Amino acid sequence: MARIEETRDRRKFLKEERKAIYPELTIKQFQDWVDGENPPYALLQYALVDDSQEIIGGAVVEVHDHLDEKRVLLVLDAIWVKSGWRRKGLGRQLLQETFEEARRYYQKHGLNPVGIMIQTTSLDEGAAEFYHQSINPPYSVTEQEMDGVKIVVFLVPLK
Repeated sequence: MARIEETRDRRKFLKEERKAIYPELTIKQFQDWVDGENPPYALLQYALVDDSQEIIGGAVVEVHDHLDEKRVLLVLDAIWVKSGWRRKGLGRQLLQETFEEARRYYQKHGLNPVGIMIQTTSLDEGAAEFYHQSINPPYSVTEQEMDGVKIVVFLVPLK
């Protein structure tokens, strides 16, 4: 019988995770990725800064899925802009530049990012509308309901 418990031996867990999910990576590459140091699979963090270099927003992108040896689907994990800076077009700018920078980054490291996935829920009322207004066509949107919460998924091709 199996049970779920908190991982006590992180090293052993990561070794098994690498073998099961990322067998193409060496142990070092996988550890570097987990620690944010492996370029091909890095968790990318972009900061939006004002003229005084204060961070006023940010975005996080990572590889979501390998479609084959080179082609990958990215995921936008987070995007935010501080409240005093909203409704000035900065979120749209951050989103578009993040897409372009992530595409260039992963291509430079030998991967072909074919698209980026963005997921939100009805609990974040303004998010879906923001994405509809901020993403350049073409893109696809699917909606599903799960336990009374609407899940909205955007798939944006990267060119």
